[in-house]
Amino acid sequence: MLSVALLLATAVQMVAQKGAASASIATTGTKQDSASARKQASIAPATKQDSEQQVVSLLREFLSHVSDPAMHERFWADDVVYTGSNGKFRSKPEIVKNVREGGLKKPGDPEPTYSAEDITTHVYGETVVVAFRLVNKSGDTTESYRNTGTFLRRNGQWQVVAWQATKIPEVKPEEAK
Repeated sequence: MLSVALLLATAVQMVAQKGAASASIATTGTKQDSASARKQASIAPATKQDSEQQVVSLLREFLSHVSDPAMHERFWADDVVYTGSNGKFRSKPEIVKNVREGGLKKPGDPEPTYSAEDITTHVYGETVVVAFRLVNKSGDTTESYRNTGTFLRRNGQWQVVAWQATKIPEVKPEEAK
């Protein structure tokens, strides 16, 4: 039997998706209504932990396919607000065009790899804010950036609606003392 909390969560979801009139079926308590509530619960919003895992998984997938224009089409929302580490604003079409044209990589440059370190997530319902250190390795060069992204779930799919990247200055050995 479904818990009261699950029934209430289902009712809230139904109010949000279909309006207050349809929410009453999740709270009537009959066997037929319980089956309906179970069906609704199966499409209920993900838990906080599920949302975190889904977004971090998407971030890691993106970083492993960063040179793929299709991945950028999937990752960035059409209305993304993106500010690069150079302070320049970019729209999704500009980002995708840049990737299709080869980005900043010059012929003969080693293939860069990217990873996300020190990931922090905050879940707010259908929104997840992620902050992390991006590590970019290309040949013998390693650069780090502090990135903050806001992911929004629309139609069951997570996409980035806002992004800010800041280059972390390289610390020279004599400055570290």
